[in-house]
Amino acid sequence: MRKVKKLTPSLLKNIIAEEQLKIKHYPVTAEEFAEKPEDSNVDVEAKENAWAGGDNLVNKVDHLNELLKKLQVKKLKEVKKILEIKKRLDKIRRRNK
Repeated sequence: MRKVKKLTPSLLKNIIAEEQLKIKHYPVTAEEFAEKPEDSNVDVEAKENAWAGGDNLVNKVDHLNELLKKLQVKKLKEVKKILEIKKRLDKIRRRNK
């Protein structure tokens, strides 16, 4: 399994500094910046009424409900950890009596 790095302020500063060095050493002209790659999504059409309160762009998901489900799962995992620790403590207390 691949490790995931956390985006810390120091890591972000390092990334920005690297990109600034790249820009200084390899400047891009306005024409190069304006060029679009061949595989860009230039031919994509906007969905009608998407911004006017119409249908969702991709799929119908109630994001609030999904977030609440994730939070419930997270809390459930925390409760299970706490119960496991409590069981261990009870075993230790029984042994020490």
